[in-house]
Amino acid sequence: MKEDLIARLKSFGYDVTEDDDWLLLFDGQKVENYIFDYCNISELPRALYPMAVDMMAGEFLGYKKAMGQLAGFDFTAPVKQIQEGDTTVVFASGDAPERQFEGLIKTLARGDAGQLSRHRRLVW
Repeated sequence: MKEDLIARLKSFGYDVTEDDDWLLLFDGQKVENYIFDYCNISELPRALYPMAVDMMAGEFLGYKKAMGQLAGFDFTAPVKQIQEGDTTVVFASGDAPERQFEGLIKTLARGDAGQLSRHRRLVW
């Protein structure tokens, strides 16, 4: 699972280093325990595997952002238009890129409650 998590983080533009090993392990255990407790199961179903990897990636990126360790991420607004004569620069409108990234992190970390519920077992 660690290799898939590293590949998923790389797809978001984050290069994992050896310093990240402990946090990757911690997030992996945290997400697995959440899924096991929520669903009352002891093994991760194959259908939940991609969601678990996304949840781990979201947790990891959220911690890194909160600690100010997301070096290399550029959250500045992209330039939409540049005009040289009389110098006009227009920035892209809409949500700020940093807010969009935070929304992505929240979506990843939260997972899909409907998908989790389909694998839930009753406790007696």
